[in-house]
Parts: sequence; structure tokens; C-alpha cells
Amino acid sequence: MDAAPSSLEEEYYQACRAAADWMTGKQDGPTQLVEGYLQSIQTNGNVGPGTFHKSWHELPADRQAAVIVATNAAAAQQC
Repeated sequence: MDAAPSSLEEEYYQACRAAADWMTGKQDGPTQLVEGYLQSIQTNGNVGPGTFHKSWHELPADRQAAVIVATNAAAAQQC
């Protein structure tokens, strides 16, 4: 993705926490956790703090990039 991430600090934190909550209890490595979470929000149409309360397909590229950055932080336990 070529877009620079764009989110407010609170939105970023909420997205990171949503991803971290999804990852809790899963035994996969960081890469698999990121891929699994992103797949779940892209295909299941999950709408909530993890996607800034929009479906993945409604998010512009900069907001998708912010979700990806927050998801990577969650996998690294850096929320």
C-alpha cells in the first residue's frame, strides 16, 4: 500500500486494542496474527473501532494503512 497512514491518536489506539483483543489467546506468530486479523476484517465485514466504524471497503487508502499499522503494533504487543 502506497498511502501514508492517517488516524487520530485515539482512533489508532482503539484500532490497535481491537486487533489485540482479536489476537488474544491465539498461538500464531506475529505475521500470521496480522494476516488473520486483516483477513477477518476484510472478508467478514466487521465494523467497529478496529476499522474506524466503517467496513474495510469504505475506508480510503490512508485509513486502511492506519489499520494495518495499528494491527502490526498489536501483533508486536505495542498498543
